[in-house]
Amino acid sequence: MRLDDFRIGLRHLLRAPGYSAIAILGLAVGFAACLLLLGYVQYSWRYDAHVPRVEQIQVVKQRFNVDPVAPWFDQAPLLLRATALKTPGVADASAFFRVDVPTVKVGTTLHKMPSLLVLPRFAQLLGLRALEGDLDAALIRPDALVITASTARRLFGSARALDRTVQIGDKLLRVAAILPDPPANTTIPFEALYGVPSVLNDPGMRTELLTGEHGAWGRLLLRIENPDAVPQVAAALQRALDAAPAVQGVAPDIRARLGARRVMDLALSPLREAYFDRDVARNPVSPPGDRGDRATVAGLAVVALLILAIGAINYMNLATVRVLRRQREIGMRKVLGASVRQIVLQFMAESLLVSLLATMLGLLLAYLALPLFAELVNRKLEHLFSPANVGLALLIGLVLGVVTGLQPAWTALRVRPGQALAGRANTESRIGARMRKALTVLQIATAVGLASLAMGIALQTRFAVNASPGFDAAPLLIVDLPGRGKKSEAVRGFMTALG
Repeated sequence: MRLDDFRIGLRHLLRAPGYSAIAILGLAVGFAACLLLLGYVQYSWRYDAHVPRVEQIQVVKQRFNVDPVAPWFDQAPLLLRATALKTPGVADASAFFRVDVPTVKVGTTLHKMPSLLVLPRFAQLLGLRALEGDLDAALIRPDALVITASTARRLFGSARALDRTVQIGDKLLRVAAILPDPPANTTIPFEALYGVPSVLNDPGMRTELLTGEHGAWGRLLLRIENPDAVPQVAAALQRALDAAPAVQGVAPDIRARLGARRVMDLALSPLREAYFDRDVARNPVSPPGDRGDRATVAGLAVVALLILAIGAINYMNLATVRVLRRQREIGMRKVLGASVRQIVLQFMAESLLVSLLATMLGLLLAYLALPLFAELVNRKLEHLFSPANVGLALLIGLVLGVVTGLQPAWTALRVRPGQALAGRANTESRIGARMRKALTVLQIATAVGLASLAMGIALQTRFAVNASPGFDAAPLLIVDLPGRGKKSEAVRGFMTALG
Protein backbone atom coordinates (compact mmCIF):
# COMPACT_ATOMS: atom_id res chain seq x y z
CA MET A 1 0.00 0.00 0.00
CA ARG A 2 1.50 3.32 -1.15
CA LEU A 3 1.19 6.84 0.17
CA ASP A 4 -0.72 7.79 -3.00
CA ASP A 5 -3.49 5.36 -2.04
CA PHE A 6 -4.01 7.27 1.20
CA ARG A 7 -3.92 10.63 -0.59
CA ILE A 8 -6.58 9.51 -3.05
CA GLY A 9 -8.62 8.07 -0.19
CA LEU A 10 -8.38 11.34 1.73
CA ARG A 11 -9.58 13.30 -1.31
CA HIS A 12 -12.60 11.00 -1.63
CA LEU A 13 -13.44 11.51 2.04
CA LEU A 14 -13.16 15.30 1.70
CA ARG A 15 -15.46 15.26 -1.33
CA ALA A 16 -18.22 13.69 0.78
CA PRO A 17 -18.03 15.52 4.14
CA GLY A 18 -21.48 14.34 5.28
CA TYR A 19 -20.72 10.68 4.69
CA SER A 20 -17.24 11.04 6.20
CA ALA A 21 -18.54 12.77 9.35
CA ILE A 22 -21.24 10.14 9.94
CA ALA A 23 -18.86 7.23 9.29
CA ILE A 24 -16.04 8.57 11.45
CA LEU A 25 -18.22 9.85 14.30
CA GLY A 26 -20.30 6.66 14.48
CA LEU A 27 -17.21 4.48 14.63
CA ALA A 28 -15.50 6.86 17.11
CA VAL A 29 -18.39 6.79 19.58
CA GLY A 30 -18.47 2.98 19.47
CA PHE A 31 -14.71 2.87 19.89
CA ALA A 32 -14.79 5.26 22.87
CA ALA A 33 -17.49 3.23 24.65
CA CYS A 34 -15.61 0.00 23.93
CA LEU A 35 -12.33 1.47 25.21
CA LEU A 36 -13.87 2.63 28.49
CA LEU A 37 -15.56 -0.70 29.16
CA LEU A 38 -12.48 -2.70 28.24
CA GLY A 39 -10.43 -0.40 30.49
CA TYR A 40 -12.69 -1.31 33.40
CA VAL A 41 -12.42 -5.00 32.47
CA GLN A 42 -8.61 -4.80 32.33
CA TYR A 43 -8.56 -2.97 35.67
CA SER A 44 -10.66 -5.74 37.25
CA TRP A 45 -8.71 -8.65 35.79
CA ARG A 46 -5.38 -7.17 36.88
CA TYR A 47 -6.15 -6.92 40.60
CA ASP A 48 -2.97 -7.62 42.60
CA ALA A 49 -1.03 -8.24 39.38
CA HIS A 50 1.65 -5.79 40.58
CA VAL A 51 2.80 -8.24 43.28
CA PRO A 52 5.89 -10.18 42.16
CA ARG A 53 5.13 -13.88 41.56
CA VAL A 54 1.57 -13.23 42.74
CA GLU A 55 0.42 -16.60 41.39
CA GLN A 56 2.40 -18.25 44.24
CA ILE A 57 0.69 -16.35 47.07
CA GLN A 58 -2.26 -17.98 48.82
CA VAL A 59 -4.75 -16.42 51.24
CA VAL A 60 -5.78 -18.56 54.21
CA LYS A 61 -9.59 -18.62 54.62
CA GLN A 62 -11.81 -20.27 57.19
CA ARG A 63 -15.45 -20.65 58.08
CA PHE A 64 -16.84 -21.37 61.55
CA ASN A 65 -19.50 -24.03 61.04
CA VAL A 66 -21.05 -23.36 64.45
CA ASP A 67 -22.47 -20.20 62.90
CA PRO A 68 -25.78 -21.08 61.17
CA VAL A 69 -24.79 -18.97 58.15
CA ALA A 70 -21.09 -19.97 58.23
CA PRO A 71 -19.64 -17.43 55.76
CA TRP A 72 -16.02 -17.60 54.67
CA PHE A 73 -13.56 -15.16 56.26
CA ASP A 74 -10.10 -14.23 55.03
CA GLN A 75 -8.90 -14.29 58.64
CA ALA A 76 -7.48 -17.28 60.48
CA PRO A 77 -5.78 -18.09 63.81
CA LEU A 78 -2.23 -16.76 63.86
CA LEU A 79 -0.92 -20.02 65.29
CA LEU A 80 -1.25 -21.43 61.76
CA ARG A 81 1.61 -19.18 60.63
CA ALA A 82 4.13 -21.16 62.66
CA THR A 83 2.65 -24.41 61.34
CA ALA A 84 2.85 -23.14 57.76
CA LEU A 85 6.53 -22.21 58.09
CA LYS A 86 7.27 -25.81 59.13
CA THR A 87 5.15 -27.37 56.38
CA PRO A 88 6.97 -28.68 53.27
CA GLY A 89 6.09 -26.63 50.21
CA VAL A 90 5.64 -23.30 52.04
CA ALA A 91 8.44 -20.93 51.04
CA ASP A 92 7.29 -18.00 53.17
CA ALA A 93 4.43 -16.93 55.44
CA SER A 94 3.31 -13.68 57.01
CA ALA A 95 0.20 -11.89 58.21
CA PHE A 96 -1.25 -8.42 58.54
CA PHE A 97 -4.05 -6.60 60.35
CA ARG A 98 -6.23 -3.72 59.26
CA VAL A 99 -6.20 -1.60 62.38
CA ASP A 100 -8.62 1.18 63.24
CA VAL A 101 -7.71 4.16 61.08
CA PRO A 102 -5.47 6.31 63.29
CA THR A 103 -5.67 10.09 63.46
CA VAL A 104 -2.26 11.54 62.71
CA LYS A 105 -1.23 14.98 63.91
CA VAL A 106 1.35 16.89 61.90
CA GLY A 107 1.90 20.32 63.37
CA THR A 108 -1.61 21.52 64.13
CA THR A 109 -3.29 19.53 61.32
CA LEU A 110 -5.08 16.22 61.80
CA HIS A 111 -5.20 13.52 59.13
CA LYS A 112 -6.71 10.06 58.77
CA MET A 113 -4.18 7.43 57.68
CA PRO A 114 -5.38 3.87 56.85
CA SER A 115 -2.62 1.64 58.20
CA LEU A 116 -1.58 -2.00 58.40
CA LEU A 117 0.08 -3.76 61.31
CA VAL A 118 2.36 -6.29 59.61
CA LEU A 119 4.20 -9.35 60.85
CA PRO A 120 7.75 -10.27 59.84
CA ARG A 121 8.31 -11.16 56.16
CA PHE A 122 5.27 -9.18 54.99
CA ALA A 123 7.35 -6.80 52.86
CA GLN A 124 9.36 -9.65 51.33
CA LEU A 125 6.22 -11.67 50.62
CA LEU A 126 4.60 -8.83 48.67
CA GLY A 127 7.83 -7.64 47.08
CA LEU A 128 7.74 -4.15 48.64
CA ARG A 129 10.75 -1.94 47.90
CA ALA A 130 11.38 1.41 49.58
CA LEU A 131 11.92 4.57 47.57
CA GLU A 132 13.83 6.00 50.53
CA GLY A 133 14.99 4.61 53.85
CA ASP A 134 15.47 1.07 55.15
CA LEU A 135 12.16 -0.78 55.05
CA ASP A 136 13.28 -3.86 56.98
CA ALA A 137 14.79 -1.79 59.77
CA ALA A 138 11.74 0.47 59.93
CA LEU A 139 9.41 -2.47 60.62
CA ILE A 140 11.41 -3.60 63.67
CA ARG A 141 11.99 -0.21 65.27
CA PRO A 142 9.48 0.79 67.97
CA ASP A 143 9.33 4.46 66.97
CA ALA A 144 9.40 3.97 63.19
CA LEU A 145 6.65 4.39 60.63
CA VAL A 146 6.54 3.51 56.93
CA ILE A 147 4.34 5.65 54.68
CA THR A 148 3.60 5.85 50.96
CA ALA A 149 4.76 8.67 48.71
CA SER A 150 1.26 10.14 48.32
CA THR A 151 0.77 10.04 52.10
CA ALA A 152 4.06 11.89 52.52
CA ARG A 153 2.88 14.59 50.13
CA ARG A 154 -0.46 14.84 51.94
CA LEU A 155 1.11 15.06 55.40
CA PHE A 156 4.20 17.13 54.67
CA GLY A 157 3.64 18.67 51.24
CA SER A 158 6.51 16.70 49.72
CA ALA A 159 7.37 13.08 48.99
CA ARG A 160 10.74 13.65 50.67
CA ALA A 161 9.53 13.09 54.23
CA LEU A 162 12.24 10.83 55.60
CA ASP A 163 12.98 11.42 59.31
CA ARG A 164 9.96 13.71 59.72
CA THR A 165 7.86 13.07 62.84
CA VAL A 166 4.14 12.54 63.32
CA GLN A 167 2.03 12.20 66.45
CA ILE A 168 -0.54 9.42 66.89
CA GLY A 169 -2.33 9.76 70.21
CA ASP A 170 0.41 10.44 72.75
CA LYS A 171 3.09 8.62 70.70
CA LEU A 172 5.70 10.29 68.48
CA LEU A 173 6.86 8.31 65.47
CA ARG A 174 9.53 9.01 62.88
CA VAL A 175 9.11 8.30 59.17
CA ALA A 176 11.81 5.72 58.49
CA ALA A 177 10.93 4.61 54.96
CA ILE A 178 8.89 5.80 51.95
CA LEU A 179 7.12 3.26 49.74
CA PRO A 180 5.63 3.65 46.26
CA ASP A 181 1.86 3.96 46.29
CA PRO A 182 0.12 0.62 45.87
CA PRO A 183 -2.06 0.63 42.73
CA ALA A 184 -5.77 1.25 43.07
CA ASN A 185 -6.55 -2.31 41.97
CA THR A 186 -5.15 -4.06 45.03
CA THR A 187 -6.97 -6.02 47.71
CA ILE A 188 -4.37 -4.94 50.29
CA PRO A 189 -4.55 -1.12 50.26
CA PHE A 190 -2.61 0.92 52.78
CA GLU A 191 -1.13 4.35 53.40
CA ALA A 192 1.18 3.35 56.25
CA LEU A 193 2.82 0.26 57.75
CA TYR A 194 4.28 -0.51 61.15
CA GLY A 195 5.64 -3.70 62.69
CA VAL A 196 4.97 -5.73 65.81
CA PRO A 197 7.59 -3.89 67.99
CA SER A 198 5.90 -0.53 67.31
CA VAL A 199 4.88 1.65 70.25
CA LEU A 200 1.41 1.69 68.69
CA ASN A 201 0.96 -1.93 69.81
CA ASP A 202 0.11 -3.06 73.31
CA PRO A 203 3.38 -4.51 74.72
CA GLY A 204 1.43 -7.42 76.17
CA MET A 205 0.18 -8.37 72.71
CA ARG A 206 3.49 -8.45 70.88
CA THR A 207 4.30 -12.07 71.70
CA GLU A 208 0.74 -13.10 70.94
CA LEU A 209 0.91 -11.46 67.51
CA LEU A 210 3.96 -13.55 66.67
CA THR A 211 2.70 -16.86 68.07
CA GLY A 212 -1.09 -16.72 68.23
CA GLU A 213 -0.95 -19.17 71.11
CA HIS A 214 -3.88 -17.51 72.90
CA GLY A 215 -6.18 -17.41 69.88
CA ALA A 216 -5.34 -14.14 68.08
CA TRP A 217 -6.46 -13.95 64.45
CA GLY A 218 -5.06 -12.17 61.43
CA ARG A 219 -4.95 -12.24 57.64
CA LEU A 220 -2.45 -14.92 56.69
CA LEU A 221 -0.54 -15.01 53.42
CA LEU A 222 1.57 -17.97 52.25
CA ARG A 223 3.99 -18.30 49.36
CA ILE A 224 3.77 -21.78 47.82
CA GLU A 225 6.05 -22.07 44.80
CA ASN A 226 4.75 -25.43 43.58
CA PRO A 227 0.98 -25.29 42.86
CA ASP A 228 0.77 -29.06 43.28
CA ALA A 229 1.70 -28.62 46.95
CA VAL A 230 -1.33 -26.42 47.75
CA PRO A 231 -3.67 -29.34 48.70
CA GLN A 232 -1.03 -30.89 50.99
CA VAL A 233 -0.37 -27.53 52.71
CA ALA A 234 -4.11 -26.94 53.18
CA ALA A 235 -4.49 -30.43 54.69
CA ALA A 236 -1.59 -29.82 57.10
CA LEU A 237 -3.09 -26.51 58.22
CA GLN A 238 -6.51 -28.13 58.63
CA ARG A 239 -5.01 -30.76 60.94
CA ALA A 240 -3.32 -28.05 63.01
CA LEU A 241 -6.57 -26.12 63.17
CA ASP A 242 -8.53 -29.19 64.29
CA ALA A 243 -6.05 -29.64 67.14
CA ALA A 244 -6.16 -25.98 68.22
CA PRO A 245 -7.41 -25.33 71.78
CA ALA A 246 -10.23 -23.07 70.56
CA VAL A 247 -11.59 -25.87 68.39
CA GLN A 248 -11.01 -28.62 70.95
CA GLY A 249 -12.83 -26.60 73.58
CA VAL A 250 -16.14 -26.56 71.72
CA ALA A 251 -19.02 -27.83 73.87
CA PRO A 252 -20.21 -31.44 73.30
CA ASP A 253 -23.75 -30.36 72.36
CA ILE A 254 -22.34 -28.16 69.58
CA ARG A 255 -20.22 -31.03 68.29
CA ALA A 256 -23.27 -33.25 68.28
CA ARG A 257 -25.20 -30.66 66.30
CA LEU A 258 -22.38 -30.41 63.75
CA GLY A 259 -22.39 -34.15 63.14
CA ALA A 260 -19.72 -35.12 60.63
CA ARG A 261 -18.83 -31.51 59.87
CA ARG A 262 -15.72 -29.90 61.30
CA VAL A 263 -15.95 -27.08 63.79
CA MET A 264 -13.94 -24.91 61.42
CA ASP A 265 -13.14 -25.47 57.73
CA LEU A 266 -9.98 -24.08 56.19
CA ALA A 267 -9.13 -23.36 52.55
CA LEU A 268 -6.39 -21.71 50.53
CA SER A 269 -7.34 -19.22 47.84
CA PRO A 270 -4.96 -17.48 45.39
CA LEU A 271 -4.37 -13.81 46.12
CA ARG A 272 -4.76 -13.22 42.36
CA GLU A 273 -8.40 -14.32 42.68
CA ALA A 274 -9.17 -12.39 45.88
CA TYR A 275 -10.99 -9.59 44.02
CA PHE A 276 -13.51 -12.09 42.66
CA ASP A 277 -13.90 -14.03 45.92
CA ARG A 278 -17.64 -13.57 46.48
CA ASP A 279 -17.61 -15.98 49.45
CA VAL A 280 -15.44 -13.60 51.46
CA ALA A 281 -17.29 -10.53 50.18
CA ARG A 282 -20.56 -11.84 51.66
CA ASN A 283 -19.34 -12.05 55.26
CA PRO A 284 -20.48 -9.24 57.60
CA VAL A 285 -16.97 -8.08 58.50
CA SER A 286 -15.44 -8.16 55.05
CA PRO A 287 -12.44 -5.80 54.90
CA PRO A 288 -12.82 -2.46 53.15
CA GLY A 289 -12.16 -2.48 49.45
CA ASP A 290 -13.82 -3.28 46.18
CA ARG A 291 -14.95 -6.75 45.16
CA GLY A 292 -16.04 -7.77 41.70
CA ASP A 293 -18.13 -10.43 40.07
CA ARG A 294 -16.39 -12.49 37.41
CA ALA A 295 -19.54 -13.03 35.32
CA THR A 296 -20.37 -9.31 35.36
CA VAL A 297 -16.88 -8.32 34.25
CA ALA A 298 -16.91 -10.92 31.46
CA GLY A 299 -20.36 -9.69 30.42
CA LEU A 300 -19.07 -6.11 30.19
CA ALA A 301 -16.24 -7.31 27.94
CA VAL A 302 -18.81 -8.91 25.62
CA VAL A 303 -20.92 -5.74 25.65
CA ALA A 304 -17.84 -3.66 24.76
CA LEU A 305 -17.06 -5.87 21.77
CA LEU A 306 -20.70 -5.79 20.65
CA ILE A 307 -20.73 -1.99 20.74
CA LEU A 308 -17.58 -1.92 18.61
CA ALA A 309 -19.13 -4.48 16.27
CA ILE A 310 -22.23 -2.27 15.82
CA GLY A 311 -20.02 0.67 14.88
CA ALA A 312 -17.99 -1.46 12.47
CA ILE A 313 -21.08 -2.95 10.80
CA ASN A 314 -22.60 0.53 10.47
CA TYR A 315 -19.46 1.76 8.71
CA MET A 316 -19.32 -1.31 6.44
CA ASN A 317 -22.91 -0.74 5.32
CA LEU A 318 -22.30 2.97 4.69
CA ALA A 319 -19.10 2.21 2.77
CA THR A 320 -20.81 -0.48 0.67
CA VAL A 321 -23.66 1.84 -0.29
CA ARG A 322 -21.13 4.53 -1.21
CA VAL A 323 -19.27 2.05 -3.43
CA LEU A 324 -22.54 1.47 -5.32
CA ARG A 325 -22.77 5.20 -5.94
CA ARG A 326 -19.22 5.27 -7.31
CA GLN A 327 -19.74 2.56 -9.93
CA ARG A 328 -18.93 4.85 -12.87
CA GLU A 329 -15.65 5.89 -11.25
CA ILE A 330 -14.74 2.28 -10.51
CA GLY A 331 -15.75 1.17 -13.99
CA MET A 332 -13.61 3.89 -15.58
CA ARG A 333 -10.61 2.89 -13.48
CA LYS A 334 -10.99 -0.71 -14.62
CA VAL A 335 -11.26 0.34 -18.27
CA LEU A 336 -8.11 2.43 -17.90
CA GLY A 337 -6.23 -0.64 -16.67
CA ALA A 338 -6.49 -0.60 -12.87
CA SER A 339 -5.63 -4.04 -11.54
CA VAL A 340 -7.50 -5.99 -8.89
CA ARG A 341 -4.71 -5.21 -6.44
CA GLN A 342 -4.98 -1.47 -7.08
CA ILE A 343 -8.77 -1.49 -6.59
CA VAL A 344 -8.49 -3.45 -3.34
CA LEU A 345 -5.68 -1.26 -1.96
CA GLN A 346 -7.62 1.90 -2.81
CA PHE A 347 -10.65 0.89 -0.75
CA MET A 348 -8.49 -0.58 1.99
CA ALA A 349 -6.66 2.76 2.25
CA GLU A 350 -9.97 4.62 2.59
CA SER A 351 -11.13 2.18 5.26
CA LEU A 352 -7.86 2.49 7.18
CA LEU A 353 -8.09 6.29 7.05
CA VAL A 354 -11.63 6.23 8.45
CA SER A 355 -10.70 3.70 11.11
CA LEU A 356 -7.56 5.54 12.28
CA LEU A 357 -9.33 8.91 12.36
CA ALA A 358 -12.19 7.30 14.30
CA THR A 359 -9.69 5.67 16.66
CA MET A 360 -7.98 8.97 17.46
CA LEU A 361 -11.33 10.73 17.89
CA GLY A 362 -12.53 7.82 20.02
CA LEU A 363 -9.45 8.11 22.25
CA LEU A 364 -10.20 11.82 22.71
CA LEU A 365 -13.86 11.14 23.54
CA ALA A 366 -12.88 8.39 25.99
CA TYR A 367 -10.34 10.71 27.65
CA LEU A 368 -12.99 13.41 28.09
CA ALA A 369 -15.57 10.93 29.41
CA LEU A 370 -13.16 9.06 31.72
CA PRO A 371 -13.77 11.12 34.91
CA LEU A 372 -17.55 10.63 34.67
CA PHE A 373 -17.20 6.94 33.77
CA ALA A 374 -14.77 6.32 36.66
CA GLU A 375 -17.22 7.95 39.05
CA LEU A 376 -20.10 5.84 37.73
CA VAL A 377 -18.24 2.54 38.17
CA ASN A 378 -16.56 3.75 41.40
CA ARG A 379 -13.06 2.82 40.28
CA LYS A 380 -9.82 4.74 39.84
CA LEU A 381 -9.05 4.40 36.14
CA GLU A 382 -6.53 7.22 35.70
CA HIS A 383 -3.98 4.76 34.27
CA LEU A 384 -6.29 3.73 31.43
CA PHE A 385 -4.37 5.90 28.94
CA SER A 386 -0.99 4.35 29.53
CA PRO A 387 1.33 4.19 26.48
CA ALA A 388 0.76 0.44 26.21
CA ASN A 389 -3.03 0.83 26.20
CA VAL A 390 -2.93 3.67 23.65
CA GLY A 391 -0.67 1.59 21.42
CA LEU A 392 -3.04 -1.37 21.72
CA ALA A 393 -5.99 0.89 20.85
CA LEU A 394 -4.22 2.07 17.68
CA LEU A 395 -3.46 -1.54 16.76
CA ILE A 396 -7.15 -2.42 17.20
CA GLY A 397 -7.96 0.55 14.97
CA LEU A 398 -5.64 -0.81 12.25
CA VAL A 399 -7.17 -4.29 12.45
CA LEU A 400 -10.65 -2.78 12.39
CA GLY A 401 -9.74 -0.78 9.28
CA VAL A 402 -8.63 -3.92 7.45
CA VAL A 403 -11.69 -5.93 8.47
CA THR A 404 -14.21 -3.22 7.63
CA GLY A 405 -12.53 -2.61 4.26
CA LEU A 406 -13.07 -6.17 3.00
CA GLN A 407 -16.76 -5.84 2.15
CA PRO A 408 -16.50 -2.49 0.25
CA ALA A 409 -13.45 -3.81 -1.65
CA TRP A 410 -15.29 -7.00 -2.58
CA THR A 411 -18.29 -4.98 -3.80
CA ALA A 412 -16.00 -2.78 -5.90
CA LEU A 413 -14.42 -5.82 -7.53
CA ARG A 414 -17.89 -7.06 -8.56
CA VAL A 415 -18.64 -3.85 -10.51
CA ARG A 416 -18.93 -4.54 -14.27
CA PRO A 417 -17.41 -1.66 -16.28
CA GLY A 418 -19.69 -2.09 -19.28
CA GLN A 419 -22.93 -1.87 -17.35
CA ALA A 420 -21.63 0.89 -15.03
CA LEU A 421 -20.49 3.15 -17.89
CA ALA A 422 -23.63 2.47 -19.92
CA GLY A 423 -25.71 3.71 -17.03
CA ARG A 424 -27.66 0.46 -16.60
CA ALA A 425 -28.56 -0.75 -13.15
CA ASN A 426 -25.77 -2.66 -11.57
CA THR A 427 -26.16 -2.37 -7.85
CA GLU A 428 -24.42 -5.35 -6.35
CA SER A 429 -24.23 -9.10 -6.60
CA ARG A 430 -26.88 -11.30 -5.04
CA ILE A 431 -24.38 -12.63 -2.50
CA GLY A 432 -23.24 -9.10 -1.65
CA ALA A 433 -26.82 -7.92 -1.18
CA ARG A 434 -27.60 -10.82 1.11
CA MET A 435 -24.47 -10.21 3.16
CA ARG A 436 -25.25 -6.50 3.52
CA LYS A 437 -28.81 -7.27 4.58
CA ALA A 438 -27.57 -9.85 7.08
CA LEU A 439 -25.13 -7.32 8.54
CA THR A 440 -27.92 -4.76 8.80
CA VAL A 441 -30.19 -7.21 10.60
CA LEU A 442 -27.32 -8.16 12.94
CA GLN A 443 -26.59 -4.50 13.63
CA ILE A 444 -30.22 -3.70 14.44
CA ALA A 445 -30.67 -6.84 16.54
CA THR A 446 -27.51 -6.12 18.55
CA ALA A 447 -28.52 -2.51 19.09
CA VAL A 448 -32.00 -3.55 20.21
CA GLY A 449 -30.51 -6.14 22.55
CA LEU A 450 -28.12 -3.67 24.15
CA ALA A 451 -30.88 -1.07 24.46
CA SER A 452 -33.15 -3.65 26.12
CA LEU A 453 -30.35 -4.61 28.51
CA ALA A 454 -29.75 -0.98 29.44
CA MET A 455 -33.47 -0.39 29.93
CA GLY A 456 -33.76 -3.48 32.11
CA ILE A 457 -30.86 -2.36 34.30
CA ALA A 458 -32.34 1.14 34.56
CA LEU A 459 -35.77 -0.21 35.57
CA GLN A 460 -34.23 -2.56 38.15
CA THR A 461 -32.16 0.29 39.59
CA ARG A 462 -35.22 2.53 39.75
CA PHE A 463 -37.21 -0.20 41.47
CA ALA A 464 -34.43 -0.85 44.00
CA VAL A 465 -34.11 2.84 44.81
CA ASN A 466 -37.83 3.41 45.21
CA ALA A 467 -38.77 0.08 46.83
CA SER A 468 -40.31 0.26 50.25
CA PRO A 469 -38.07 -1.10 53.05
CA GLY A 470 -41.18 -2.54 54.77
CA PHE A 471 -41.26 0.03 57.56
CA ASP A 472 -41.51 3.79 58.01
CA ALA A 473 -37.94 5.05 57.81
CA ALA A 474 -38.81 8.76 58.18
CA PRO A 475 -38.47 8.98 61.99
CA LEU A 476 -35.28 6.88 62.08
CA LEU A 477 -31.76 8.28 62.29
CA ILE A 478 -28.61 6.34 61.40
CA VAL A 479 -25.52 7.15 63.49
CA ASP A 480 -22.06 6.09 62.30
CA LEU A 481 -20.11 4.94 65.36
CA PRO A 482 -16.30 4.65 65.63
CA GLY A 483 -14.68 1.43 64.46
CA ARG A 484 -14.51 -0.28 67.88
CA GLY A 485 -18.14 0.49 68.72
CA LYS A 486 -19.07 -0.67 72.20
CA LYS A 487 -15.42 -0.87 73.27
CA SER A 488 -15.27 2.93 73.28
CA GLU A 489 -16.18 4.76 76.49
CA ALA A 490 -17.75 7.59 74.49
CA VAL A 491 -19.90 5.16 72.52
CA ARG A 492 -21.04 3.32 75.65
CA GLY A 493 -21.96 6.62 77.28
CA PHE A 494 -23.89 7.68 74.18
CA MET A 495 -25.82 4.38 74.05
CA THR A 496 -26.56 4.64 77.79
CA ALA A 497 -27.94 8.12 77.30
CA LEU A 498 -30.15 6.92 74.46
CA GLY A 499 -31.44 4.03 76.56
